[in-house]
Amino acid sequence: ASLHGYVADCVANDESTVNDDGNITASDATLTVTNSVFVAGDVGKSIVVHGAGAAGALLRTTIASYNSATSVELTATASTTVVNAEIRWGTDNTAFLQAAIDAAKTIVDDQGPTRIVAQAVSIPPGLGLIMGEVILYRGVTLRGTGSSTTGLVHGGGSQACIQCDTGVTNNNNIRISDLAIYGAGSTTTYGFAAHYCIKGCGASNLNIYNCNDNLFLDRSYTFDIENVVSDSAIRHGLN
Repeated sequence: ASLHGYVADCVANDESTVNDDGNITASDATLTVTNSVFVAGDVGKSIVVHGAGAAGALLRTTIASYNSATSVELTATASTTVVNAEIRWGTDNTAFLQAAIDAAKTIVDDQGPTRIVAQAVSIPPGLGLIMGEVILYRGVTLRGTGSSTTGLVHGGGSQACIQCDTGVTNNNNIRISDLAIYGAGSTTTYGFAAHYCIKGCGASNLNIYNCNDNLFLDRSYTFDIENVVSDSAIRHGLN
């Protein structure tokens, strides 16, 4: 299925690119940084400022206006003053990626319940921001160009970056491969959650970092794992 509208323009803190010099004062909307990283085209993009929300939570908002390469105005004001905070911003690709997966699901569903020819959604190189939660369905493969070249950066919000459909108990023939997932700490509940994966499912050439649970296998009794790198233990829920 074709991936339309997706833009890999996220600027974030990942394994190679660190942007952790965001400064904002409580009750103010002006965000400043030391390095010249902002451009006029950033206006309207989603942005996450770590620790600047209520009680030190994430501040998830958008860029309202451009002041300079080191300063922008945010749509929402900060609740907490932060200095040298981690920030990540870019085009929110949640809807674009979900639309491509939904289109692939439609093709799979049209084949009927007994014949499944898997459909693939390919993500281009670069870092893409995901502010919401992406649902992966049976018969759909999600793949990048490589774990060192394609990355999804999650915006937190107490939700998963990617998870299988929780509305069914036979998520067969689901695969995810050749990409990296960068969470926003504990507010990314799962990097990837495999729910009810019974056969033909797996993850390969996948790097997952900084999520509450990086890879969570929920009642997935047959799930192939090959060359998966995680900075925390893989958790298996048998409930």
